[in-house]
Amino acid sequence: MGLALDRLPGDRWLGGTIVAASLWLTGLPVIAQPAASTPLVAASLQAYGYNDLFTIGLPADWRVSQQSQAPQVTALAPAGGAIPMRTEITWHDRPPAEVVPPALEQIETQGYEVANYDAITINNTTALQIWLTNLPEDLPNALISYIGYPNQTAVIVTYYNGQSTGAEDLISSIHQSFQRLP
Repeated sequence: MGLALDRLPGDRWLGGTIVAASLWLTGLPVIAQPAASTPLVAASLQAYGYNDLFTIGLPADWRVSQQSQAPQVTALAPAGGAIPMRTEITWHDRPPAEVVPPALEQIETQGYEVANYDAITINNTTALQIWLTNLPEDLPNALISYIGYPNQTAVIVTYYNGQSTGAEDLISSIHQSFQRLP
């Protein structure tokens, strides 16, 4: 049985559980398509690329590091800044059907609190977004975006402090800015 959610904005097509969301993302028919999004880098974000695989927009004053192991890109907001945050981007050379279900199982096994989930479009591709709260971390909230391609999956995770004003708008802008490179 999947995780029951407190708020189900996509319930009419996802069936009310996070497992149903996983099944939907991995190829089952959809009753209603998610709303389209505009995958543009906001004026306040600077585009960062990784190995000709993808770009993502991040605030210019964030410290960005890259490595060959997951997560391939880590970006940290400045220490003492107004919005304490960390964003990690991981590229998997596996389709969503092999990446998302184990990740959702881990969320359920760990007992993490799912505040919300929905399907949106990022980079003209359907993405599953999950908002987690009360994580046992210094930054207790997270938005996870799973962006599925036929044989690859991008995972963007932004951890943040829930007391930060404007955090969710910035996080959404960062996730929406993701672009897979041809």
